[in-house]
Amino acid sequence: MTPDGGWVGRLFFGPWWLVYAGLVGPTDEHRHHAVQLVAAPGTRGLFTTGAHPSPFIVPADHPHAIAGTGTGVVVFVDPEATSAATFVSRPPFRFSGADLPETMADATRVVTALAQLADRRPPDRHPAIARLLALLPDDPDAPLSVLAADVGLSPGRVTHLFRDQVGISLRAYRRWVRFLLAAEALRDGASLTGAAHHAGFADVAHLHRTFRHHFGLQPGPLLRTVEWVTV
Repeated sequence: MTPDGGWVGRLFFGPWWLVYAGLVGPTDEHRHHAVQLVAAPGTRGLFTTGAHPSPFIVPADHPHAIAGTGTGVVVFVDPEATSAATFVSRPPFRFSGADLPETMADATRVVTALAQLADRRPPDRHPAIARLLALLPDDPDAPLSVLAADVGLSPGRVTHLFRDQVGISLRAYRRWVRFLLAAEALRDGASLTGAAHHAGFADVAHLHRTFRHHFGLQPGPLLRTVEWVTV
């Protein structure tokens, strides 16, 4: 039995990327702060502008859904990472069940093959926002007044400048960071309850809602059919 009609495979968590390899299935409409590439023949991306067959790229914070089922890879890249990649417009190779990544080294090679990495500079940021982006992973629930004082701006200026430079609200970005912290805990063997508490979610239901918001899937069934690969 597969969750939501698909998603049986392996998951690899890199320093600024995530790779899923295996059966890709449909999702509800969702959005996340990662840039995403889906290369799984038989699937298509559903956007407000219409449907796009695999392979397709999803910009950060762009609402979309996946329709259909196919075997291949889904790659997520954190656009705020200093080494963030630019995906090629079309993948340079096709994936079959025989050549899907099985190890972290394989997944790293996939990301490299699908991305332009050489000499890319991170986006220019206001120094205060650059510092805020560095602070939030350590404490995504820090009070706005504390964060604002730490970066030398007023709370109102921080919230306005953050949305202007990052493209989403500070509140939405906090939720994304909490999700990444939960994903790290799950990778390391935590239960959903443990991951929720580790990342500062109020409870497991809050983590479920956030996961569905970002990926259009329920986490419980998915975690039963996906293998986390760490080596």
